[in-house]
Amino acid sequence: MLAKHNYIQILFTCFIFYLGSEINAATHQVGFAVLDITPSQELINDGNIYMGGYGLWKLRGAAESIHDPLKASAACVSDSSNDMCIVVLDSLGLPSTLVKRISEKISKITKIPTDNLFIGATHTHAAPDLIGLWGAAPSQYIEELVLQTTRAVSEAYLNRHPANLFYSTSTIKNFNQRGWEITDDTLTVIEALSENGTRLGSIINFAAQPILTGSKNQSISSDYVHYLRITASELTEAPVVYINGTLGDVNPLPGFPENEWQSAQDYGESIAYEAYNSLVSRKSIGTGIHIRHKDFTTAVENTRFILAHFLGLTQEDISGPLWNVTAHARLSIIQLGDQVEAIALPGAAITRLGLAIKSNSPAPVQLMMGLSGGALGYFIPEDEWASGRNENYEESASLGPHIGQDIHNMLRALRQEIAANTH
Repeated sequence: MLAKHNYIQILFTCFIFYLGSEINAATHQVGFAVLDITPSQELINDGNIYMGGYGLWKLRGAAESIHDPLKASAACVSDSSNDMCIVVLDSLGLPSTLVKRISEKISKITKIPTDNLFIGATHTHAAPDLIGLWGAAPSQYIEELVLQTTRAVSEAYLNRHPANLFYSTSTIKNFNQRGWEITDDTLTVIEALSENGTRLGSIINFAAQPILTGSKNQSISSDYVHYLRITASELTEAPVVYINGTLGDVNPLPGFPENEWQSAQDYGESIAYEAYNSLVSRKSIGTGIHIRHKDFTTAVENTRFILAHFLGLTQEDISGPLWNVTAHARLSIIQLGDQVEAIALPGAAITRLGLAIKSNSPAPVQLMMGLSGGALGYFIPEDEWASGRNENYEESASLGPHIGQDIHNMLRALRQEIAANTH
């Protein structure tokens, strides 16, 4: 009888130990939220919603309709000592002044430091122009966008649950528009699972410009990103945040397809299925959230940028007299455990620069967060500058030949700073 009692007691003790280990298993608190930022049809009918990315000021014409909704997609991650939120908007890009305004509003509500808020864009070419170079967006739309983005992050933060983080990787075909045989074709997924294994949400990171809808499209759309998100959300039964990566010279297809909407659907769905299938080989992400920033000032050598600044067309943090115009921006590195490093760039890195940056990472997995914190054009390796590739299109929308190497050097210094403070 005593032996039986001891046996039952041992089983009970083991059960309590198992239950406790399950309860204590969560390494993070994680929350997701996705809210609508589509301009109303009524606002579109006013004829003042211009989409960014193609041609010169207003030549493309105003948007006429809505093909699919635009979203502000947020993910918040916390550990015992740090809170961090990422929110990505369906937009060509957000100027740093607008990023600052949104960050301050979010911080006021959530108390998360603005330094721990990362606001980026998917780079769709079929959303209202927030940068200001293609006709701009009306103030009414911007006010609603600020409000909805703030709500998305606040909701994600308030809805955090105990979770474990995992990563998985795969590859997807994309194409280099500057004629290189290489691209950053890595697909990375960060997945959050509750203590009982329920998916709370995922972050998908890949590099391809959302341009399949083309320059003649007059309908609001997030391009292939729309189909990626809805398909991945259906497969995982959880919210999805999509972050575009080393996208500066990378397109989904070699050219513009005849059936643009079907191509956008096919491409988005292919990324979603590959991301979902990669989860079978997921690996755990350890504890620790480390964030470092580098605020910098750099010369603006691009005549178009200078002209746009003095005409009041752009809202980037640019200043100085005509003969010494400078831009002010920020680079950031986020490290999740020892496994994942995310690099936030206020522009779009060209493939060779992005791959070089990733190759110097101490982490086995790297996420490039393109157009995060600003929209300062293309970042091009100095030895590739004005080489005639893609008829030097990317050079026409870059600060200058120095910026690529400068960013590479600053990120190297940031990594050294992180290493010195964490070991």
